[in-house]
Amino acid sequence: MLKLVLIFVAVIIVPVAVITSLSLWINISRLETDLQAGSTKALNNAKNMLTEHIQRAENIAQLLSVTSEIKENLRGEETRAAEIQQTLDDKQEMWFTAIVEVFDNEKKFMARSFTQGEDLTPFFTHSEDPIISATLDNLEKQSDYFVSRNQLSIKAAMPIINSETLETLGTVIVTFPFNAYLLKTIKERIQAEVTLMLISESVLEAGTPMMTDSGNIVSTIQDEKGASLASSLKSSVFRDSVKTDLMKEKTVRQQEHIGPNYYATTYSVLKNSDKKAVGILMTAVDSVAIERSKKDTLRLILMSSLAIFAFAVFMAYLTARSFTRPIYKLATAIRSMAEGNLEERVSVRQNDEIGDLAKAFNHMTAQLLEKQRALREKQQALEKAEEKYRGIFENAVEGIFQTEPEGRFISANPALAKILGYASLDTLFSSDANLIQQHSSVTPEDREKFMTILDQNDVVMGFETQILQKDGTVRWVSVSARSVSGTDGNLMYYEGSMNDITERKEKETAEKEKEIAEAANKKIMDSIRYAKMIQSSLLPNPENIRNFLPESFFIWMPRDIVGGDFIFTDCFEEGLILAVIDCTGHGVPGAFMTIISAFGLRKIIRDEGCRDPGQILGRLSFLVKTTLHQDTDYAVSDDGLDAAICFISFAEKTITYSGAKLPLIYIRNDELTLVKGDKSSLGYRKSDFNIKFVNHTLPFEKGTAFYLYSDGYVDQLGGEKESRFGTPRLKELLLKNRHLPFEKQKDLCLLAFNEWQNCGQNERQDDVTLLGFSA
Repeated sequence: MLKLVLIFVAVIIVPVAVITSLSLWINISRLETDLQAGSTKALNNAKNMLTEHIQRAENIAQLLSVTSEIKENLRGEETRAAEIQQTLDDKQEMWFTAIVEVFDNEKKFMARSFTQGEDLTPFFTHSEDPIISATLDNLEKQSDYFVSRNQLSIKAAMPIINSETLETLGTVIVTFPFNAYLLKTIKERIQAEVTLMLISESVLEAGTPMMTDSGNIVSTIQDEKGASLASSLKSSVFRDSVKTDLMKEKTVRQQEHIGPNYYATTYSVLKNSDKKAVGILMTAVDSVAIERSKKDTLRLILMSSLAIFAFAVFMAYLTARSFTRPIYKLATAIRSMAEGNLEERVSVRQNDEIGDLAKAFNHMTAQLLEKQRALREKQQALEKAEEKYRGIFENAVEGIFQTEPEGRFISANPALAKILGYASLDTLFSSDANLIQQHSSVTPEDREKFMTILDQNDVVMGFETQILQKDGTVRWVSVSARSVSGTDGNLMYYEGSMNDITERKEKETAEKEKEIAEAANKKIMDSIRYAKMIQSSLLPNPENIRNFLPESFFIWMPRDIVGGDFIFTDCFEEGLILAVIDCTGHGVPGAFMTIISAFGLRKIIRDEGCRDPGQILGRLSFLVKTTLHQDTDYAVSDDGLDAAICFISFAEKTITYSGAKLPLIYIRNDELTLVKGDKSSLGYRKSDFNIKFVNHTLPFEKGTAFYLYSDGYVDQLGGEKESRFGTPRLKELLLKNRHLPFEKQKDLCLLAFNEWQNCGQNERQDDVTLLGFSA
């Protein structure tokens, strides 16, 4: 046994020790190569992240340049920096670490938003920075690496343009500063230390950093106490070999000591779009593991050798022992088998004669139990399969059946009994139900078609039909069945499945009815839209007001597609007529009334030459009543309108107003006056045929603003208490904004109405019309 142990040690331990040592050295070399490749990959990923930040800055600048809130506050004679600042603050979560700045078209700073806690003042954009001039002069985006005030940053600028007038309103600038926060973000992404050195091509050739302090170098590398090692990086970049490769625009890979640790580093020059060097980017992967591995190699070789030696001695002992132990086990097993234990096995794994003898013994004992075990397994499998099939059959959602050729049930599951309207399987079988005679298709044609397909093809799949339940209820089902024949070819029985599809069929019917209703509704809406086009063609165009009165505005918002409000204008050599008409109702009925009223006004003003507002209202009332036959006993219509008409005399410089319920508001010398119209409406069956309306004549001079409106504006419900907007609130609104241009007054009136309506959530009560003008 001693000789065997010595031979085993000599043959095994020496090759194993050599192989172990070589493997360790190869692994260390491979680790060095992998670390350098990791540093290069980290550099590429860092560059990709910088490209992503440029694209992100462009996207933020593009989005903000078309933001309506910023455009509105840059538009006009006075820009509102506070409102722009508020807009940026509200959207601050969109850009996280970026600095967002807005300048007007005169390069004046308007607003700035940023979230980082450190001092970002060196990265702020100033009016004299060339990026602002380039953006405003070229009217296109500017994005690149920018060096300003000895700091490097990513900037993207986008002009803000008024899409209506193509006027340049200003520019928005998005900045990502190259500071510790940005490098920390890159480090977490690429899993490597990151360093940025601000430097130019001229500085690179000179071989010295731009600044003497650490302001030109930003790094995530720290010592054991957490202090930055940026200052120790200056000299390493400007060694002759590194500087030469960087000037040739090569990527430099090195292994160097930085502070107390050993790193695999990769350098690359950052250049802007003009191919000018702006900085050097370095990534570093800590390779202290390599140094530790080298130091541990000899120790590991020694310990491995000792372990292998001990293992070899132990294995030599086991080998010698393995010759005698199997023989003893085999003898013990034979005695156990002789006593009747057929489960006995000999655990011998040798491939010699002893192993063959043990295998033959085990094979002999295994054969004695094989047939008994196989029979027991088959029996258990059959019982499990039958139990599984029974569970599926009884718990299936779809009905499963077998019937005789005449239709009497052979077997069925609970789901089928439920589909046919039976409380249980017992009830189904006790009633002697017949699938073909009692529960077949409601229509004979379906029954014949089903049986024909089954007889011809021996199978039917997904046949949809209606059946009768036990109580006579009709249900839709989908039936699949097949014929089962014996070996002699004669039909034995039918078997198949049945699904209740009544709910699906009802949904399909409902969908068809819905489609029909939607088609009908579409035709109605198309007709109404066509009616709107006809109404717009027949009614005067409110835009004509601007041709006669440049200082004016109008708001015309029908409640429905077509409406009952309209603005009438007509100009003559001697003056101008303006009218706001509010016809009965809204929608299609109101639209018909507007056409009758518009034709009536044209007839009275143009054909009859009437210029007196009071007389025009009286004549219009007469025409409406006679047109709608309201002067007869058989009149059906009881419709009419409210109106306010003004005649502006160019020669006398006066304005004459007369109203049928609709008032006139005018503001002169900061004082508001409301002139009420007469209490009578136009038309309606009970109104007087010879009704007279009062005229009110006022000076029409500069500085006086006039307003006509329908009741749809003041009757709108809204606010916290769901109350009317009201005439007092309208008067207060007009008086407050009296000195503003009419277009601005229009915007504020629309804004106040929309806010009162709870941003459109409340239903509009009526058509809304508001007209404002001055000399």
